[in-house]
Formats: sequence, structure tokens, C-alpha cells
Amino acid sequence: MKKIHLLIVLLVLSVSTTVGQVGINIDGDQPDPSSMLDVKSSNKGVLLPRITFFQRNAITTPAEGLLVFCNDCGTNGALSVYSNGAWRTYSPCENQSPNIGINIVSPTQIIWNWNPVPGATGYKWNATDNYGTAYELGSTTSKTETGLSCNTSYTRYAWSYNGCGFSAPTTLNATTITIPAIPFTGTHAQSPTQIIWNWNSSAGASGYKWNITNDYGTATDMGIATTKTETGLNCNTPYTRYIWAYNICGISSVAILTQTTAINPNSPGIGVHIPSLNQIVWKWVAVLGASGYKWNMTNDYATALDLGTSLLMFESGLTCNSNYTRYVWAYSDCGNSTELVLNQSTLTTPINPTTAGTHIPSMNQIIWKWNTVPGATGYKWNTTDNYSTAVNMGTNISKTETGLSCTTTYTRYLWVYNICGISTPIVLTQSTSPCFPTVLTTMVTNITQTAATGGGNVTSDGGATVTLRGVCWSTTPNPTITDSHTIDGNGVGTFITNISMLVGNTQYYIRAYATNSMGTSYGNEVSFLTLQFFIGQSFGGGRIFYLDGSGQHGLVCATSDQSINAEWGCFGTSITGTSSAFGMGQANTTAIVNGCSTAGIAARICDDLVLNGYNDWFLPSLDELYQMYLLKVIIGGFTDGTYWSSCEYYANTAHNRNFSAGNLGFLTKDSYCRVRAIRAF
Repeated sequence: MKKIHLLIVLLVLSVSTTVGQVGINIDGDQPDPSSMLDVKSSNKGVLLPRITFFQRNAITTPAEGLLVFCNDCGTNGALSVYSNGAWRTYSPCENQSPNIGINIVSPTQIIWNWNPVPGATGYKWNATDNYGTAYELGSTTSKTETGLSCNTSYTRYAWSYNGCGFSAPTTLNATTITIPAIPFTGTHAQSPTQIIWNWNSSAGASGYKWNITNDYGTATDMGIATTKTETGLNCNTPYTRYIWAYNICGISSVAILTQTTAINPNSPGIGVHIPSLNQIVWKWVAVLGASGYKWNMTNDYATALDLGTSLLMFESGLTCNSNYTRYVWAYSDCGNSTELVLNQSTLTTPINPTTAGTHIPSMNQIIWKWNTVPGATGYKWNTTDNYSTAVNMGTNISKTETGLSCTTTYTRYLWVYNICGISTPIVLTQSTSPCFPTVLTTMVTNITQTAATGGGNVTSDGGATVTLRGVCWSTTPNPTITDSHTIDGNGVGTFITNISMLVGNTQYYIRAYATNSMGTSYGNEVSFLTLQFFIGQSFGGGRIFYLDGSGQHGLVCATSDQSINAEWGCFGTSITGTSSAFGMGQANTTAIVNGCSTAGIAARICDDLVLNGYNDWFLPSLDELYQMYLLKVIIGGFTDGTYWSSCEYYANTAHNRNFSAGNLGFLTKDSYCRVRAIRAF
């Protein structure tokens, strides 16, 4: 039996394969010629594979057109198609009906309104529920319908549409307006002979009618106005009037307006007065219902001047810069108002400002000058633009201001005044004269017996060009350019100068100076003492080759050698305590002579020397010997040989210096070198 069933299935498949189409149905129909698979049922469908989003995406190399149902795509799952190299999810296309808006009704018109629908591309509207004949509105969400009947209900329809189709209709309902509501009374404005009747507008009204009697037929048509001015009334009298609202549908019930006219007129309002020097044009504002006005200089209605309907009063013969008070009343047949108080001042006399004179400046002072003004009582002057704090100059036309800074611009203010007022200020401007230059004196250097180096620094030209600068000196304090002085150019900045023709061992006082157009100023005073001695000077039995810081003490060198081949002496004997420093030659020599009794040694030759009346000669230390080498030309008498110093090196050696190249060396104490003695003073 199983073999028979299998044979049947194979026969069917064979036929399907041969034909190339498959039909699945219960009625035996052939598949549609356009289909590969034709499934037909009256109560069943085709159920595609139901998989998740991740399962769908995990399918390897999906074929174009592959169909699955994605369980978790969208809100409730969705049909997915693999198309153009990607999975596409089917989303239903919907059209939402518009929501009803707020319709705007009038007696014969309705503006139908609805709210925009997301995704809609347009709207249609119709008086009947028929989309096919509906009126195309594009993207507009309102439709104005005219020619309607008042107090009538209407039903209309609106649809939204887009590329998917159109929505279900939205039903719109509205009713046109009936007759207008009764107007509400407003706030009336009354005067003795007039009432301005006021009422509020009524919804749906196209106009209003007003009457003095309750008769709509004879009423005055006011159009859309909500006010009516009625004149010619009696003061202090009650009045009743009538108002109706109307439109195309009919008229409202009557509104009754009542108001009593005023007993007395209101006080006038203050106008804008026009003052001048000796006159005021008094002005006031008209009062509703007034038949005239009275004016007085005192608060007395009985003696007031009747001006009729005029709203101004010319008053002349007044005093300038004075305040005046006046009174005005409105009156009518019913009486008069309370007084209106008017206040106004006359103008001040317009004083013309003065003009500046020729001011006189100096370094620390300005004499301010100005010209007289006819009619002026006096003048006031100030350093600021403030009249209240200004200095009263009386009738003076100048002001001397001291304590100012040189080379500075100043601004001052001046007013003219008289009994009626003050002028506008005139601005006075003037600069003080330039300052003296500012100069500093520098320290004096390179002091000798007859010369020195000085100088200064011009730090400011004072606002004028420095034409001369230099130093001046004297043997008394506070030298000036009438004393000895140099001229070292011009302008600001530092300068150095040589001072010559001085006298040795003399106290001098020196100051730098600078001159501009204002005069000559001086720097701080510096003093210095010229030297009594100088390097190379013949003194004390030889030539000076060293001076200490005071310039009054130093060392003298003999002008010729005392020996050309003397031993240092005491070979193998240590002479302790010798030093190479300046000032140690004498001590070294004494130590050598005391420690070595050998005759004819270099130190003993110097110690025993009596030359040019001096017997205090000694052998120079190493540093003293080097200074002699540096000044050998000035001292004179030296050869290029080697000279002993008084400095021991070891027990067997001592220091010397070659005067050819100045080289320091040492030799055994029994070697032969030249000797040159020195002495101190």
C-alpha cells in the first residue's frame, strides 16, 4: 500500500516539473498562466516562515524577492522582502480624518475650520458626503461659505488625502447667528448742555440705531458707531435715550440710556503758556458745555475779566525772570467751574557770552583774560563747568591763576550775569609755558692731578628744545655756566665730557646743566678731589708706578737696576711668611734679610740702598713686580731680562718674572737675576 502512495506522489511531481507550474486548490483548476505557484482557498491563507529580526538578518546570501514574516519588526510584526540587496519591511499606508476646528459664524456666512493632519498632502470639502464631487482645497484647512440663512444649522464634510488614498469624512456642524444681542450701556460724558452717549458693541450686530423716543422706525442710523454726541441740552436735567442693535436677521431689544447733564462746567485744563521777557500768553483747554471763560490776576471770580470763548490771554508789562500766578474759570448758564491755577515764569534776559581775550601764560601761572559785555553786571569764573560754585569776579575782566604745572593745557569756564540771568559759559583754553629742562649729574671718574671725566643725563627737555648742555665746575659749591664749563651738544639723553686744566690735590664741585628757551637748569652737585700724584710722576727718589684708592699713597720704583746678576740667597734655607700681594714687598724683604745673613743677595741690596736721599727701599713682591712690568716703559731703565721678586717658592727656589713677555717663573735661589728696588710713600 505504501508503494502505491509513493507512486502517486511521484507521478504528480513529475507532471508539475514537466509543466513548470504548480496549482494547489480543492476545485481542480489549472494554475494561472502567469504564475509558477497558484494557491487557491476560500478560507485559508499562505503562512510564510515566521522568524525574528536577528534570524532574518542571519540568512546567508538571501535571494532577491525572498519573503518572510518578521515577528518583532514594527509594532506587531511585518512582512519583509529582500529587494535591491536589502531587507525591506512593509508598512501599511493610512489616512487620518481631520479633527474639527473652531468655526467662525455670522448671520449669512460660516468659515469652516479643521486641524492639519500629519502626512496629508491636501484636503477636500463638500456640502454632501460625497468625496467624488468634493471641492479641492489643496493644503488649506478652512473654507469660507457665504450666502447662508441666519439662525440656521448647517452640516458639511471634510476629507484628508495623500498618495495612499483619502480618509473617512469628518462631519462639520455650525449654526449661523440670529438677531444681535441687546447693547449694554457704556459710560456717558456729560456737561451742562451736552451728553456724549456711549454703549458697548453687540455680538453679530452690523449697526446701531439711536432715538430720543422708544421708536425704532424713526431712530437715527449710527452705522457701526457706538457713541452719539447730543448738544443743546439743559443743565442739571435728566435725559433718557434709546438704542438698538441690528443685522440682516433682525433687531435687538431696546437698550435704555439715562444721564443727567452737569450743574456747573468742569474746570479748564492747563494749556502750554508762551513766556517772553516781559509778557506771558496764558493758555487753557476748552471745557465741554462751557459758554465762556473768565481770567484774573487774583483768585476772585467776581472781578475776573470775561474773555468770552477765547482760550488765551495776553499779559504784558511783566518783569524778566519772575514767577507769576493767574486764575481762570469756565462758565455756562448753569454756573461757573472752580478756578484753574496757572503758573509761569518770564524768561531771563538773554546775555550774550563774552569772548576770550589774550591770556598771559608762564610756567606756573596763567592770567586769564576776556572782553567786556554791554549790560553785564559781572562775571563768574570756574575751573569746572559749574556756575553755582564759580568765583564771582565782579566787573574784573581777568583772573590770575597760580600753582599750575608747566607745559600743561588748562580749560576754564566764564559766565556773564545780570539781574535777569546768566549767559551760557564760554570755554577758555591756554597752555602754560614750557618747563626748565631736567638734568642729572653723573659721578666723576678718571680723576688725575689735572683732569677728570664727568657728564650728565638730560631726562626731560621741559617741552622746549634743549639747545645747550654740559658740565660746569668750580672750587666753590653751586657752580654755574658763568664758571668753567663744557658744551656737549644739545637735546635729551646722556653725555660724557672731559674736564681739564685742573689743579692737583684740589677739591672741585661740578654740576651738569641744560638750557632751553625758558633758561638753564642744573643737576645735582658732585664733588671730587684731584690727585696730588700720578702714574709716571718723578717723585720720592724714582717714578710712581702705583697709587692706592685715595690717590695720595702708592709705590715708587727706582729708574735703573741695582744689580744685573744677584742671587736670591740662602739656598736650602726656608724663609717663611713671604707673600705675593701688593704691599707685602717690605715685609718680605725684612723677613729675607733677617733670615739670611749672606751679603750681596737681592733683598739685602735693596734694603741697604740709599738713593736720591731715600733709604727705605725694598725688593718688590710678585704682584708689585708684575705692575712694574706693565709700566716698564713709563718707569724706564728696564731690559728684557729676568728680575727677582721677594717671594720664596720653596727652600731652594724663589719667584721671578721675565720682562720680555711678562712670564712668571721660579729659579734656584743661587741663580743670578736682575734687581730693581721700590719704596712706598
